[in-house]
Amino acid sequence: HYFEGQPHSPLTTYRRASELFAAFARRVGELPRLSTLLEGWHVVVDPGHGGLDPGAIVEAVDDNGDKLYVTEDEYVYDLALRVYALLRLHGAQVSLTVLSPNHLIRGGPAQTGTFVHQKNEVYNSFEYNKADNDGAWPAGGNLRTRVQIAREALAGAPRGRRVFLSLHSDIDPRSPEAPLVLYYASREGRRVDLASRAFARTLLPYLGAGARTRGQALGALRDNPADFSVLLELRNMAYRDHVWAIRFEQLRPRDAEKVVQSLLAFAEQRSLSAQR
Repeated sequence: HYFEGQPHSPLTTYRRASELFAAFARRVGELPRLSTLLEGWHVVVDPGHGGLDPGAIVEAVDDNGDKLYVTEDEYVYDLALRVYALLRLHGAQVSLTVLSPNHLIRGGPAQTGTFVHQKNEVYNSFEYNKADNDGAWPAGGNLRTRVQIAREALAGAPRGRRVFLSLHSDIDPRSPEAPLVLYYASREGRRVDLASRAFARTLLPYLGAGARTRGQALGALRDNPADFSVLLELRNMAYRDHVWAIRFEQLRPRDAEKVVQSLLAFAEQRSLSAQR
């Protein structure tokens, strides 16, 4: 039941988060490009959960046997920033759906610290936060806000080059110890996002051994404006080694690199197909 609340209102928090993220974006823009493979692509990166919704919380122990905790939303926000930076360095335009007011990429010693559960992330939208009430914090009941933010971000972006990536880390002991890529499929199976299904299948070889995909009726993917929209469960915190990997700062960049490499491969494949 542990968490740290946010001492400021949603609007004040949004302004602070926007300033912090803008400074980060400027720093990324000053770095040398890695390639131009994603020129013309616009990617919306959606860090899962956040705000009032921490996602999965796992109790673990460090090397000394001391108790610590890992929260899903803190891990995926760190991952989202790493993905954001790499995508931009390959030429993509990138937007985030959620922002934090007080931290960016986490560094420092690795597997010894708790990922503190702070209920302070906000949706990346002035219009949504200007009401300045508790209903503006991200929560399980307002997932459609992520779709609306994506719609605004992708307005005017070239068709066929609009991507929505929702990043998560599930806790499911019934699932394999491998990444899962979800695309939208209605519960009765009558409505399937075929383009996103094909996109998801293309990503699998780059995400690691055993990576798999399936359709699911998810709010963040339903009626999503992107040409290709998926939810990636990159880790499964039901497994101790995955919890350790999330805490280990040198392994989190590898998770981000897998995501970006899979998108680069997809973009290159589409470019080659268009040339034929």
